[in-house]
Amino acid sequence: MSSRPIDSARSPPPIFLEIDQAMRARDFRRAVALTQQALDAGYSSPGLFSLRARWRKLNGEASAAIADLERALALDPRSATILGEIADCLNGLGHHSKALEAADEAVSCEPAYVLAWFQKALAHQMLNQLQDARAAYLEAVRLDPRMAAALGRLAAMAVQQNQHDEARDYARQALEIEPGQDVATLALITLDMADDALDDADTHLRTLLADPRTTQLTRSIALSHLGDLRDREQHWPEAFAAYREAGHIWNSIYATRFKQPGREAVPDMLTRLRAAVKTQPPSAPRPCATDAAGLAFILGFPRSGTTLLGQILASRSDVAVFEEKPLLTRAIRELIEARDGLAKLAGLPDSALDAYREDFWKRVRQSGIDVTGKLVVDQTAFNTAYLPAIRRLFPKAPIIFALRDPRDVAFSCFRRMFAPNLFTLELHSLEGAARLYDAMMRFVDVCRERTGFAPLEIRNEDLIADFDGVTKQLCEHLGLAWDESLRDFQEATHDRLLATRSATQVRRGLSSEGVGQWRNYREQIAPVLGMLKPWVRRFDYPAE
Repeated sequence: MSSRPIDSARSPPPIFLEIDQAMRARDFRRAVALTQQALDAGYSSPGLFSLRARWRKLNGEASAAIADLERALALDPRSATILGEIADCLNGLGHHSKALEAADEAVSCEPAYVLAWFQKALAHQMLNQLQDARAAYLEAVRLDPRMAAALGRLAAMAVQQNQHDEARDYARQALEIEPGQDVATLALITLDMADDALDDADTHLRTLLADPRTTQLTRSIALSHLGDLRDREQHWPEAFAAYREAGHIWNSIYATRFKQPGREAVPDMLTRLRAAVKTQPPSAPRPCATDAAGLAFILGFPRSGTTLLGQILASRSDVAVFEEKPLLTRAIRELIEARDGLAKLAGLPDSALDAYREDFWKRVRQSGIDVTGKLVVDQTAFNTAYLPAIRRLFPKAPIIFALRDPRDVAFSCFRRMFAPNLFTLELHSLEGAARLYDAMMRFVDVCRERTGFAPLEIRNEDLIADFDGVTKQLCEHLGLAWDESLRDFQEATHDRLLATRSATQVRRGLSSEGVGQWRNYREQIAPVLGMLKPWVRRFDYPAE
């Protein structure tokens, strides 16, 4: 059916008046039904497509909503409102880079459009561009001082940076404007826990979990906090039950987004990569004329101490640490994730790899971080899955491999809420965390045999027990002079925005509180101990 654009010089068609009446009466369902009738009749306007997009988004059809919004945008290309709604949908789908583009365009169309600034901030935050995220949230609050959602996010970011007074102030403002605002309430719970105000934390948690308005996402995070509270109270079975329910809800929210037909799960990808690497002849590191000096990698499994190592190094003025940044994006996409990627990688001459190296360094330059004369350290735990590409592209780059008792690692991953992606989706069940750990370590062992992977292994427990001795080894491996100032690394973190889930612990400095924590949950984690046992032996941890 041909499109019937609306002539603004004439009275609107009757159905448009009916839609307007339904919206004024707050009968959204009828308004959407009438909108569908108008679209079926061939009418075309930005408002029709935007209204149907709102309905589709509310029903969890974000992709269909974006399609409608793009049709609306084609009719009104400079609409900041439509661009902001597109950014909202894209953020909801996890397409944060595209969301940022849409939000930036919305801001360019209407610099005072507060919702565009909020979506811009959210996209930056999810991309771990935390300075930019904070600046955008602050701009949203400047434009609308009563925007509770932005104030709540600022409170949460302040908590992560250990700025407790600032966090309480932002949370208080948010809750005065919007009682029960979920992000602000979660920030207060974290602050209560940090201040040992466990009764206050319990009250806030009970209120949040009992509120029927609480979303499933907020409920999962609250349950994770409840698990931490019960852990502090040494009620281990109750804590484990809360963690398990939190992970179940989290997975139910994100599974459909990431576990799509034909999309390879990470353990399956690691199994495929392990088999492919195993067929290659063993090779020593190969020299490469274009290999840039001043680059190192910190790898390992999440919750093994990679963030701690990165922040120790970041306290030095001659080191630039890139924490969880997508610097290897092109190489990962074309040489690892593609089914024929490793075969392609093996067949490429060194000269053909220059484009991938340049893409890496371009992303470093675009970060805005001055790396002149500094050692660049890529600290991204999940880059462990991309070892063949790292070894081939940067054969001279030293690698630090973080280790921790596998039982503590699996349990710690299980109890924490991570930003959703294909990797972290595996971590929100104890079985999934153990399975991914096993697959990752099997893959790493094959890489040791075949790619010349010879890292400096640093055990988290050794670092805690002998900080000076281990950091001297670390500096020697990287060609750096050791300095006593490294002992005060946690002081330097107060001036930095940290992106990982370990930020709060790292800011507290060295602590042995997480060593052997799995023993408190021996009965609950018994089903995965057999899977982890070979790695307990392999890395020389005590059996009990």
